[in-house]
Amino acid sequence: MNTSATLERRLAPLRPWLARAGWIGAAILVGWSLVGWSARWWWLGEICVNFTFQLACGGAAAAALLWLGGRRVAALACAALCAWHLWPVARLYLPPAPLSADAGTTLRVAQANLLYHNQDLTRLVPWLDREEPELVALLEYAPRWREAVGDELAARYPHALVTPDFRDPWSPAVYALALYSKHPFTRAEIVATNERAQEFLDVELELGGAPLRVLVLHPNRPGESARTATRNAVLAQAAARGSFGPRTLVLADMNATAWSPAYVDFVERTGLREAREGFGRMATWRSERYLEGLWLDLDHMLVGAGIAVQGLRRGPDLGSDHRPLVARLALSTEPGAGRP
Repeated sequence: MNTSATLERRLAPLRPWLARAGWIGAAILVGWSLVGWSARWWWLGEICVNFTFQLACGGAAAAALLWLGGRRVAALACAALCAWHLWPVARLYLPPAPLSADAGTTLRVAQANLLYHNQDLTRLVPWLDREEPELVALLEYAPRWREAVGDELAARYPHALVTPDFRDPWSPAVYALALYSKHPFTRAEIVATNERAQEFLDVELELGGAPLRVLVLHPNRPGESARTATRNAVLAQAAARGSFGPRTLVLADMNATAWSPAYVDFVERTGLREAREGFGRMATWRSERYLEGLWLDLDHMLVGAGIAVQGLRRGPDLGSDHRPLVARLALSTEPGAGRP
């Protein structure tokens, strides 16, 4: 029996419907893409562009429907657009660039967005005890967290930099930051920005005979024009803060994916790269509204050329809408690397 001919006979009456469904999917792909390309100037484009991965997956299904519906040229064009959209993810599966110098000291790092209204305060410390990171960045470090786990963290991490509470009760809950370390800081700054309650941390510590610079960021989430402008301004101000040497580490919930112009600009201006390179896509944020279970890669570790990422993975559910990240880093032995 000719399997190909049998399949062709079965598909023949369905082709018009498959083609129509494919055209609808392709129209959504193109329309969403056009809105996404306006992200640099329009807040709605910024929202759309952050869902590019999901869009491209849906577009691939549309391309398959067009192919089965006999619209081969349209299917190939649709597939090409999807491939272009997916390139920022695909390149994360390629081997990372080599170190700028020989590897020396290793460092275990963790970061977690705790979620300001998270009521489960019992999971963080046991998780840190299991992972034993030497450097921990905590975002949305609300007052209740400080009261519940501050003493325990201080006993484990003798060096810390925590943003102070603001008079506005919303601000410390959402934007408070903390960096806990087992290594002493040689420089530690809480940097005020031009935006309300949008500070970031800029710290330096000595490891393996050379400084390591660490920035901790959590800018505003995009949405309406004002919020998106605030997010972009904070990232731009952080990127403009001195030069970023090869031993630089950024721990951040950027509220932006790899397709966001704000993220792209930050990476280009700092010369840093994603710690995910070589490990693939690692989405960390799960929507609790609108589309339950939808994941986006909003949390980032960025490293300079003098840092090799030996391991990177998502941590467990800590009761937040974000999953934490844990990394094992190898630092170059280049003298003076990382000085701003």
